[in-house]
Amino acid sequence: MFRSVRGVPKLHSVRDFVRDQLVVTSDRERPRVRRRPVLSVLKSRRGLWATVLAAQLLPATFVSAAGPVGASTAPVRSSALTPTSTSASSGPGATTASGTVPQATDKLPRGATMSGRPGPGAAGTGTGRATTTTAPSDETAAAHTATTRTGEDKTTSTTARASATRGTAGSASDTTTATTVAGPPSTLAIHVAGNQLVNAAGQHVRLVGVDRSGTEYACAQGWGIFDGPSDAASVATMASWGINAVRIPLNEDCWLGINGVDPQWSGANYQQAVEQYVGTLGSAGMVAILDLHWSAPGTELALGQQDMADADHSIAFWSSVASAFQSDPAVIFDLYNEPHDISWSCWLNGCTVPASGSAPAWQAAGMQSLVDAVRQAGATQPLLISGLDWAGDLSGWLANQPQDPLHQEIASVHVYDQSGCNNAACWQSNFGPVLASTPVLAAEVGQGECNGTFSDTFFAWADANNVSYLAWTWDTWGCPESLITSFDGTPTPWGAAFAAHLATLKLAPVVSPQADAQERGLVRRP
Repeated sequence: MFRSVRGVPKLHSVRDFVRDQLVVTSDRERPRVRRRPVLSVLKSRRGLWATVLAAQLLPATFVSAAGPVGASTAPVRSSALTPTSTSASSGPGATTASGTVPQATDKLPRGATMSGRPGPGAAGTGTGRATTTTAPSDETAAAHTATTRTGEDKTTSTTARASATRGTAGSASDTTTATTVAGPPSTLAIHVAGNQLVNAAGQHVRLVGVDRSGTEYACAQGWGIFDGPSDAASVATMASWGINAVRIPLNEDCWLGINGVDPQWSGANYQQAVEQYVGTLGSAGMVAILDLHWSAPGTELALGQQDMADADHSIAFWSSVASAFQSDPAVIFDLYNEPHDISWSCWLNGCTVPASGSAPAWQAAGMQSLVDAVRQAGATQPLLISGLDWAGDLSGWLANQPQDPLHQEIASVHVYDQSGCNNAACWQSNFGPVLASTPVLAAEVGQGECNGTFSDTFFAWADANNVSYLAWTWDTWGCPESLITSFDGTPTPWGAAFAAHLATLKLAPVVSPQADAQERGLVRRP
């Protein structure tokens, strides 16, 4: 959020301050890693400006563009994205649904307020059958495994997703068809066509949803995978707000099972839990956006975000994630959360990040190498590619755009009231040129006050300019970041403002997958 002096990293937002700099009041505290000093100014909970000296900083579809829409060989989800012309709306509410995603039984303290970082909630792990493949040979750490679904697993997953949505028993005869008493399923898929996002029928859609933080930090801190519930009922509550996308921040060490992360919360267990959650989101008609959020080079534990993805592990991470989800047409890959304090050349091609304090120099991976890793793994889904300055700047995005042979790229921005680009004039001049040729998605939207004063201004601009967006964040840490005070969907003032805005949009909730499919004549992808 704050502009930094060269060599002195900035705190991106109140989020980073809450998580990384204050002494927490909750029972579990993130392991401290000596990094770099930082001086930053941010807005407190009561709206007062305070100067904070932080002594230590933690380290920081599915078809080609030319492909027609036709019969599918991919596993089928139980509902579809709705076009922007659909005329239904939904407000927040605690909708319940049956589901099969298990939750951990240990009850942990709820998140701290602004006086501390968010505390852990109920941690859960996914279960299910899976096969594993060895990670790329250039990964020098311990052997990594990537969870991939077999044909039988896909069938089972499809049936479970259909059952969760309809509340009825389903069966599937093969990997492409799920049979339920509710009728024929529709497909849930997202694809880039020119400068628009389209669904499986080729109809224009916008993604409007939330970030669901927790999977980037709980595992590395050693107490779980999710911060809060991850079952079908909790996902149904999210869907009841009328959203159609959820972004899931990931930790590369936890996914790869390296650098000392407890195996209970990493490797195959972490992978299966994430895949299970993606399936649960799909059963509720929501696109899942998988985001590389926390990373670290070498043997350093990933306890925060770096300037850029690292060449040591991030390429292997995306090879593995892409392999695991290559058959799911309703997933988007967010290649790196918030690149910062690097050049556009480094952003594209990688570079050596110089040593700073006790932290040695390390090699950053460029966006092109991350794009290549996904495509070489056989995945064809859209790629979300953030700009510089903590994802707040797209000024050099077009000139340095990575080459994707499938032309499935989406430009990503993060918009906060304390970021450098925080008004309509800047959004138009900075994001507008990219919008002419490429879809733009604001993967994080938030403000330093627990209301919608700033966000409503951005949403109005985004709605008028065909920009998709996600609100930060569906967690119970407290204001100003959290949308909810409880996972039953009770909103904070910020959440209430977002819910009120959602009610003005013509985004249909997932009500009847059968009627939805018949009304729009959806067909499966080739």
